[in-house]
Amino acid sequence: MHMHESSQPRVSAARSLDEVLDKLWITLTHRRGEMVPREQLRELASIVSHEARSRGMLPEQLVVAVKASWRRHPKLRDAYFVSEPTVPARNCLLGLLPPVEADRLAPFLERCDAPLDEVLGAPDRPMDFVYFPESCVGSVINLTDDGFVEVGTVGNEGLLGLSVLLDADAMPLRSIWQVAGTAMRMRAADVRPLFDELPAFRTLLLRYAHAFLVQVAQTAACNRKHDLDQRCARWLLMTHDRVATDTFGLTQRLLGVMLGVHRPAVTICAQTFQRAGLITYTRGSITIVDRQGLEAASCECYVIVRDHFSRLCRTVA
Repeated sequence: MHMHESSQPRVSAARSLDEVLDKLWITLTHRRGEMVPREQLRELASIVSHEARSRGMLPEQLVVAVKASWRRHPKLRDAYFVSEPTVPARNCLLGLLPPVEADRLAPFLERCDAPLDEVLGAPDRPMDFVYFPESCVGSVINLTDDGFVEVGTVGNEGLLGLSVLLDADAMPLRSIWQVAGTAMRMRAADVRPLFDELPAFRTLLLRYAHAFLVQVAQTAACNRKHDLDQRCARWLLMTHDRVATDTFGLTQRLLGVMLGVHRPAVTICAQTFQRAGLITYTRGSITIVDRQGLEAASCECYVIVRDHFSRLCRTVA
């Protein structure tokens, strides 16, 4: 004996409403890191249940329907996007977004590990994700016939993946993590639609693109005009600004790549700073001991770039 095809979904869906409510409670509070009022979840579950039943879906598909419909359904979106996230963003750009835009972006963002030396973008290849560093630091590197040199540093003040923002297929540069930590990332395919839709998000990204171009231009001048000690001090200060501790992992090999010099030159520079009491250096780790002294040893490029990024980190209406 065969059941009528439409009877099982209708009975199962009706019977499962409370079960769906419980699953939504777990799913959504886990996603947002906060307690969503149960009344709003009941409204949410009713909308999803109605949409699912109208399509003859099974109970197990009701929760899946949330993920497929809550971004598009206006009433469903309004029921869910009701308050600021309780966990503040650890990235400056994301933290400056108004609550409504931060909530709109939330389902498109995921936290990821940022292991040392991982390659995020290779020359002339499109990036799959845009990264918003939290505790890690990224580096944009130019490859030449006789080696590598860093052209830009990216930490929790910005993002890695400007080529996606600028609607370019790729760039002739390599992006890596120079200090390990965590980052939020968004699929490249999602960035442009959200960029067009959200005005504060668009303003912040454009403002950041400008500040990053200032950094690239200043880095080019610095690499040409200033000696290694000044450049090294500038780089250490910029990295120190972007991590939450005085001690961070760094190898002499990687620092050599950042500064475009060979390892012996980095060794001499690190020893000079250590003797002066500015840093302590052990294998693979640097501790900033005297920040004021390091600022005195740096060139003016550090302050110029820092001040531009300081202007970026202000509230966006």
